[in-house]
Amino acid sequence: MITAAPTTETRPAELRAFMEHALDIGADVTVSVKTAAELAAVLGVLGSHNDYDHVAASKALGPLVAEMMDVKVEHFVSGPALHFHLPHWTHQAINAGPYRRMGERIDMRSLAERVRQVGKQLNADEVSCVQMNSEHDWRGTGVAPIAVRLWWD
Repeated sequence: MITAAPTTETRPAELRAFMEHALDIGADVTVSVKTAAELAAVLGVLGSHNDYDHVAASKALGPLVAEMMDVKVEHFVSGPALHFHLPHWTHQAINAGPYRRMGERIDMRSLAERVRQVGKQLNADEVSCVQMNSEHDWRGTGVAPIAVRLWWD
């Protein structure tokens, strides 16, 4: 995976150009986004198809990005998959900033459920919670969620 530069004012435009090139050559690609603007830039290039609306996805999921530890957007032939990696502690979240002191424990199941509900509202074909043991829970948040995967096929 190619890792892009740290978050800057120009990063959304850089991600947009990168994604356009990747799609032009037919590459499967995964990028990490750290802001709502970066998510909107990447999803905008991927466009909409079937039940997937990139504008609605950007608006609904963008505000959740800063609360995550990481958000990855994958694109393959069939459509986008978004991985919302949940922080265990508040200081691990993107919005914690550069001066991170030991934070407070996060209720990962509640955070996972918020992402799941948005995925359902957006008609994602797959809404699953990746568990600490790497198994997927397809029906709920499970016991120990570490990430939520939304995929539009």
